[in-house]
Amino acid sequence: MTVDSVWANTSMFLLIIANVYYPAKELAIRCGYNPKEVEGFFNQYIKVHIVLNFFGLVAAVLHGVYAYENNIFLRGSFFVMLHLAISGMVLYIGNVQDNTRIKILYFQKVGFILWLFLIVIGHLNFF
Repeated sequence: MTVDSVWANTSMFLLIIANVYYPAKELAIRCGYNPKEVEGFFNQYIKVHIVLNFFGLVAAVLHGVYAYENNIFLRGSFFVMLHLAISGMVLYIGNVQDNTRIKILYFQKVGFILWLFLIVIGHLNFF
């Protein structure tokens, strides 16, 4: 196993565990669990989400440094990932106006889909 694949697997593992946050929250609410209990649990899990996303970002950067693959899609996915991390920290720290908060939350959903698309296309080795 090469160094870049170790960092790739580490990054993938951390990011999957971290980003199970949103689908799990939606699923819990739609399955009829008490919204206050769900909210309480996910208010605690948000800290895990942030920490794992940070370390996942670091692992992804190290994977990019050691990997031989490099194309415009992977570069774009890195910048989208960086933007998602920074905007997430801005949301967590607070002091954001409501309309800006809504815009950031909307971009995080769209940005996550864009990031997944860029990662998959970038690793297909067509380019």
